[in-house]
Amino acid sequence: MYDIVRNLIKINIDVRINDSMMITKHGNKVIVQKFLIADKVEYGINDLDNSDILKIMDNYASLIERLPPGIEILIMKREKDLVKLSRKISNEMMNIRAKLDVVEEPHIRTRLLSRLKVLEELYKMIITSNNVTKLQIVFKIRSESKDVSSAIMKVKQYEELVLSIFNNYFRIKLRPLSSSEIKELLAYNLGLVSEFNKSSIILEHSRLKTLAPIRLHSPAQPATDNLVLIGYDIDTELPFGLNVYGLFKHVIILGPTGKGKTTLLATIIESMLSMLNLRIFAFDFKGDLARYVDNDIIDVVNPSIYPINILVRPPWLKLIDWGIIVKDVLENIVGLSTKNIADILKIISRERVVRRPEDILTDPNLSRLSPVIDLLINDPDYDKLDKLLNKGNVLFNISTHGTMYQNAYAGLILGICSNLLLQYIGENEPLEKRDDKNSHMGNVIIIDEAWRVSNLYSIKRLVKEGRSRKVSVIMATQNPTDVPRELYENIQTIVVFGSPNKDYQEQVHEILGVPRKILRRLSYLSVGEALVVDAETRRPIIVKIKPPRGIRSKMI
Repeated sequence: MYDIVRNLIKINIDVRINDSMMITKHGNKVIVQKFLIADKVEYGINDLDNSDILKIMDNYASLIERLPPGIEILIMKREKDLVKLSRKISNEMMNIRAKLDVVEEPHIRTRLLSRLKVLEELYKMIITSNNVTKLQIVFKIRSESKDVSSAIMKVKQYEELVLSIFNNYFRIKLRPLSSSEIKELLAYNLGLVSEFNKSSIILEHSRLKTLAPIRLHSPAQPATDNLVLIGYDIDTELPFGLNVYGLFKHVIILGPTGKGKTTLLATIIESMLSMLNLRIFAFDFKGDLARYVDNDIIDVVNPSIYPINILVRPPWLKLIDWGIIVKDVLENIVGLSTKNIADILKIISRERVVRRPEDILTDPNLSRLSPVIDLLINDPDYDKLDKLLNKGNVLFNISTHGTMYQNAYAGLILGICSNLLLQYIGENEPLEKRDDKNSHMGNVIIIDEAWRVSNLYSIKRLVKEGRSRKVSVIMATQNPTDVPRELYENIQTIVVFGSPNKDYQEQVHEILGVPRKILRRLSYLSVGEALVVDAETRRPIIVKIKPPRGIRSKMI
């Protein structure tokens, strides 16, 4: 690099690049330069109120004023290159079409067709996106002195100032270019290479009108591998998905009736089963989810096919584990007292089986369970249930029974699932069993109308312990108060559907901590549009939910 610079400008200078700095000596003058490049911008103008924007502009102007002469901000436009991703998707679509020519099994063909449809939509959205620009922003700090150490000390002081202000006031992440990257940048500026392929950010065209480098809208995460595609970012029109590893930090979906909660759950199920190797256990109290999801991609079952008896312990569960599950349901769903529950647990421990309704109604302890009498007289087939749960990808449609029965049945199944999914795999267990447990990316519990079961101990355990076991809990309900506050501490992704109701917005603010200036947008969201907020970054994104195949087919 020294020879290139010296030969081109034909003057006697000494240029060295080390410690991520370029040091130039010319006569008695020493010039030290350091380069910082923008990695990402974490917020947008619409996330801020007027006072915040003015404060950012003032700090930006103040920073430029305090820095020495010779500071440069390089903004380099780059070509938007989505070719690699689109090519990968195109190749996968061709592979699926080839498999469809030879596969005869109906259930395999259905899954392949579902995945092909998702990929086709994703491919179309990528190749038609034309409203974003790819930029590289490089901040060059320059200092002059008579000796190297003084110049380096000044550059480091200015570097600390720039990094601090950009991070704290602008929330723009900058990082120093390495020595090798500086050489590449110089080679690019001299025209020796055609590209400087380092960190870049994607901006909307409207963002280019601003003086300070802040986004007009919050950045959406483009749909790539390991994302559950749910729709597209309304602001950028780019595909939007939920990261599968973020799912294991759980999701809460809030919204009034008819806004799109169940549609979103159906889309999540379809996307998971089409794109990722996840095992799903879904619970549907109203029957809508069962209608929206394509029955060929998930087993839809009802309690009459897989009956449960509270008084009969599943043979593959320890008595104490079954007792905890039953106590949880009787206390938090049926509402029995501690003494009544203890009496019923004694009956279970004696393995007494009651078959006739009249025996239950005349028993002083069991008569309190008359609202769920079917759960006392059913003849359970636990072997059949065990096989179903171990296979996964099942949707329990509980809408055909009464409310108390629905809640109690779902509570028992959730307790069994909690025991199944959170149990440790011992080192002494057969290798084939451990391999089978780890043959998928993880497990997902999906609950519509989650207010019915959100107080269960099994739900709290799944939410608190699920992260480390790759168990995700996705709950949909109408109001933030439907879910215990302690669960929100372990939930990362919040999806909020629109409503002009001020009480609803205030609950979202108080319980979830979403800023009011962001919640104002809820009043203007249409059906099928939702505000997605990451609880860690608080970055809001407005997403238009993609309807699942089960709904789209009815629209045609």
